[in-house]
Amino acid sequence: MPAPKTLVQHSRERTFRSRRHRELLLGPVVPWPELAALQARYAATAHELERRAIGVEFERAVARLPANDAIAATAASLLDEIVNAPPEPHTPDRDRAASERAARVLYARDAFLYGMRRIEDDAPGPLTVDEIAKRLGVCSATVRRYLAEAGVGV
Repeated sequence: MPAPKTLVQHSRERTFRSRRHRELLLGPVVPWPELAALQARYAATAHELERRAIGVEFERAVARLPANDAIAATAASLLDEIVNAPPEPHTPDRDRAASERAARVLYARDAFLYGMRRIEDDAPGPLTVDEIAKRLGVCSATVRRYLAEAGVGV
């Protein structure tokens, strides 16, 4: 059995009925100012007839809430688009290759701009394109493409 609806859910779905749901007015405050004021009035009074009247007033105010039909229609169409989209084939090798390439691009960018310790002389500083190519095991032209892809001019 599903959990009972909250006051906010009843308000959004316009299913609030004073006779059945009036006690929910004592719960958490709803996000609509007009309804929240009625809810505060309901909590402030102890007289049962006044509470019934406020409950009916709340029910009528819920019916007057602006419709979110445009938002609901947009959400429904987006959901349909996602659900009915053709399946994306999962190719682990392609995904792995793309992530490894992205890592090489970032490594080349950082080594070129900010540098790192050189193995030979242990001196910090930016690496040249040839040094980066040697460390990555690729040619200098590939490193230049990586740097261009990262938005770094050589």
